[in-house]
Amino acid sequence: ARRHYFEIELAPLERRARFVSGWGELEVDDIHEWRSMGARSVAILPPARGATKLRMHLALPAELAARKPRITVRVNGRVIDSFRTGEPDFERNYDVTPAPHDAPNTLELSIDRTVPGADGRPLGLRLWALAWGPSL
Repeated sequence: ARRHYFEIELAPLERRARFVSGWGELEVDDIHEWRSMGARSVAILPPARGATKLRMHLALPAELAARKPRITVRVNGRVIDSFRTGEPDFERNYDVTPAPHDAPNTLELSIDRTVPGADGRPLGLRLWALAWGPSL
């Protein structure tokens, strides 16, 4: 048997989204992870330069999808999309201009209807995936 030695270095993950308000704790089921929100949520995205892509994979509770709620997406205070959907599972991709001067970016999601969750919290959207980075 051979012994292999290597060095590692730990560094903080500064390029990740921070879920500031309106979000539930990270939930895990086997290999799946997600966060749920009620009527409104805020996340802080890292600084970016130039053309930037925001990608989200979202889901609605089945009883809410049937009511076709209106979802509004804001980046840095500007509405970049507002739409109704009855799709229980959907993706959205946006080309956005990030905040200037290497400032963090604010992502706000809101939904005009919610349903009560099993624990009594209002449920609006479920976030399966969030990507933020340079447009290709």
